[in-house]
Amino acid sequence: MTAVADLVSLAPLYVGPLQGFPPAGIGQSPPVGAIHGRSLLDRDALAAAIKRYADHRDSHGERFGAVVSEWSKLYAIALLVPVVSANILLEQDIPIAFDALHLELDENGLPARFWFSEFASPLATTDVPARFSPLLAHLEAIVDVFAALSGYSTKVFWSNAGNVFEHFASAMHRHPLAVTGSGASAQTLIEMRTLHDRRRNPLYQPVRYLDCGGETLRRVRKLCCLRYVLPVGEGGAPYCGACPLRTENKAKALSRNVRRRERVEK
Repeated sequence: MTAVADLVSLAPLYVGPLQGFPPAGIGQSPPVGAIHGRSLLDRDALAAAIKRYADHRDSHGERFGAVVSEWSKLYAIALLVPVVSANILLEQDIPIAFDALHLELDENGLPARFWFSEFASPLATTDVPARFSPLLAHLEAIVDVFAALSGYSTKVFWSNAGNVFEHFASAMHRHPLAVTGSGASAQTLIEMRTLHDRRRNPLYQPVRYLDCGGETLRRVRKLCCLRYVLPVGEGGAPYCGACPLRTENKAKALSRNVRRRERVEK
């Protein structure tokens, strides 16, 4: 198994289901203009960063909450792709304390990639949910800021993060570095209604799978991300494909626990 300390850019992880995403940096200096992690927890500083994307979408005022939601989805992807893949595939923990990272934005002001200042180390425990505790703590802190900025419930932003977590956890078994059972720990977390301290698990079953007849299942979020509030861009659509507000996605949901586990383990 390749040691993460050798993966200076984490680029070797970005193959298979992770191909096409900008590789996160680790142990390297971030580019000029990258946002320090402490600023992400500062409401005014984060609002100023998200305003760049709001300007791009020409969406301010009442639409700004939906801009924050869209921005948070790209944040979740940039964070979860390296962190979850290192956790699942390499059993390594990337330090994601806000003092130990920077966030790079793209030309439109959206999160592009994270730059982690510290190298990863072996997981302190492989128990669930403890192995994901640093990730849950990071998400809890940033979700609170997103909710405060947007005026939306924290449930919207946990749903956004959960949608990304479930998507990549379900795909990880197809990764070239996967072994038998890769992704099982993440699936276990998704199926836990409560954490060991009896708190509600905010990543519990963020999506459902709808019966479309035969062997076809349609993946649908349980909670809308409010994308439809924003103006539709050229070639775009008011709803994402997994939106629960789409007419075709309002069919009766399956009890999907066994089916999903079977798909992940194949």
